[in-house]
Amino acid sequence: MSFPKYQKISENNIDKIEVKFLKEHYRLLLDREKCTGCNVCVRICPKDAFRKYKPEGPKDLFGKKVIYKKKRYYVPFVEDPDICVFCGLCTYLCPFEALKIESNGKEVKQEKIKLVELEAVPKLIFKRVKLNSGEEAKVYTQGKIDINVEECNTGCKNCAEICPTGAIRVGTEVFSKKDNEWEKDLKIEIYPNECIYCGACYSICPTGAVKLHIEEINYSGKYNSPFWDDILDKLKLNGA
Repeated sequence: MSFPKYQKISENNIDKIEVKFLKEHYRLLLDREKCTGCNVCVRICPKDAFRKYKPEGPKDLFGKKVIYKKKRYYVPFVEDPDICVFCGLCTYLCPFEALKIESNGKEVKQEKIKLVELEAVPKLIFKRVKLNSGEEAKVYTQGKIDINVEECNTGCKNCAEICPTGAIRVGTEVFSKKDNEWEKDLKIEIYPNECIYCGACYSICPTGAVKLHIEEINYSGKYNSPFWDDILDKLKLNGA
């Protein structure tokens, strides 16, 4: 019998990857019910182990641009268990606490994650915000969301449908005249006081019309400068 052994399982809305050594057993679990598709895990993973779902489209259908939506694929996950090193950074920074690490069958609390214990990352300063689902999110970022209406030409409404707080709303109340015919245009409204800047709308937009600007990450305490500075750049989408 050879070690390590890797396994990937999906059951009861829980995705799992695990590695077994002779005396140790690690497992990463993703709760698909809690995950919103914000893709913070995709952005910050030191090993680039997570994969992001990409919407199909826009495509032409009867002269109009349409988006083929498969909502179950909004949730990212580790494609190859061999890549993940079970460092726990994704569980620490997940705004929706949809990820957790287990060691030898027991959940590793966030304060016991090695990166936290060794002060590779600082202490997050966050507030808890109630979501439309009834769950809570930990909000440790500040910023703003912009939508370029010129680039939003598909009418997919992905941003409004995926937003966990209802901060983006799309209607068709606006009418315009084009080629001597009256057509309905999308009316997109952003409610900044309700936005938690998780990035779900940014991640799922198929045309790049949604612009996410992360201006502040709230944290305190000691940390490893090269490592955490790189994570900050990824959280703020610097270079994206």
